[in-house]
Amino acid sequence: MVDFQISHVFFQRLPAFMKPPCPVCGDHSFQLLLDLGEVPVSGLFFNTPSVTAPCHSLALEFCPQCAFVRKRGVPGGGRDYRKIHRGTSGQLPAYAKWILEVARQRCPKNGLVVEIGCNEGTFLQQLRMEGFSRLLGVEPSPDLAAQAESRGFPVVVDYFGEDVAEKILTEHGPAILIVCRHTVEHVPNPLPFLQAAKRLLAKGGSFYLECPDSQTLFGQGRIHEIWDEHENYFFGETLGLLVRSAGFPGCNLSRQTNRDAVNLCAWIGEDVGPTLPAIPNPIPLLDLYAKFPVWVDHVKGHVREEISKEPEVPLVAIGAGHPQINYLIFSKAGPHVSILVDDDPSKTGLYVSCPQPCRVVSTEEFMRDSNPPNTLPIAFAHPEWMHKLEGRLKGRLNRSILPYPAGSPLVIP
Repeated sequence: MVDFQISHVFFQRLPAFMKPPCPVCGDHSFQLLLDLGEVPVSGLFFNTPSVTAPCHSLALEFCPQCAFVRKRGVPGGGRDYRKIHRGTSGQLPAYAKWILEVARQRCPKNGLVVEIGCNEGTFLQQLRMEGFSRLLGVEPSPDLAAQAESRGFPVVVDYFGEDVAEKILTEHGPAILIVCRHTVEHVPNPLPFLQAAKRLLAKGGSFYLECPDSQTLFGQGRIHEIWDEHENYFFGETLGLLVRSAGFPGCNLSRQTNRDAVNLCAWIGEDVGPTLPAIPNPIPLLDLYAKFPVWVDHVKGHVREEISKEPEVPLVAIGAGHPQINYLIFSKAGPHVSILVDDDPSKTGLYVSCPQPCRVVSTEEFMRDSNPPNTLPIAFAHPEWMHKLEGRLKGRLNRSILPYPAGSPLVIP
């Protein structure tokens, strides 16, 4: 940790031309958007409160020329996905059938299909059920790759890049379809990543690229969508520009809703339509970035004021998923939370840093506590469950604190 902090300080003192250029427009003049200080590494749960997550610096910066946003940090100093064990079997999007329908229309089922970041093979399984017969995954985690292989899928166990693309071309030939879902936002330098995908794609092939839409983060002030492991944050405009910079001939981009989130979904290839045009004027996005730190402070002030009304009353957070922990850390509500309520059996009974160790309990265990609490309903993707839980608490609930103040000063451009 000490070495990382020293490297981080050294990196900030480098002249602009020595830092990685903007992958979208090539400019070097990045500016600070938001500095969140030292935050715990997210997604880690522990058996005892004596173990806490390691911390690291988290700050976002933006390119004033094209409005692209990335995490400020040391190149190569991000999350090591070779050590990730969590799967995504329960995270198929509501629009998965749409992806499969378009894939079926665009790609012959006997062509090579490559999924970059295949995890444990959940989406490869969907493709196989759709009739695609030549399926190949790329996954850096040996544990997750082994799970995909146990389902009968061959997997290249490595980070995707130029070398892996050449290996696949040599051993399997070009891909008629490349699927890359929620991976590009984790890649420290996305331009060569996409260039390697272009190298792998067959002439006339299709590339499906999916990532979070930053309109909800920066346009609506949803600070729980800041993820410490995300290296990049895309608007439709900046994703389209990146696709064009990588040399792809066309891009058809749409927005799809999954629970409470909105994702950018791009079909890329030779006959899918023009790439999105360059941003003639990035000022609307830059204006959002100027307002965003003010909004974050406003959220913190709202939380501080609400908790100060009854500081002696226990505060219970409803939800213990990744976005919920993000919210507790970035809003500064975490230190005031006594327990987290979540019915996911993989989390209940464990401890998570928010930033102090906090225990996760089930609904039933929580209901056995007779001390009326204040609740902080932050299971944003599960409003029905939250309403049901608070309904069961009727008469025992002191009050419910809204996680966000009314009247966001931010406007989506």
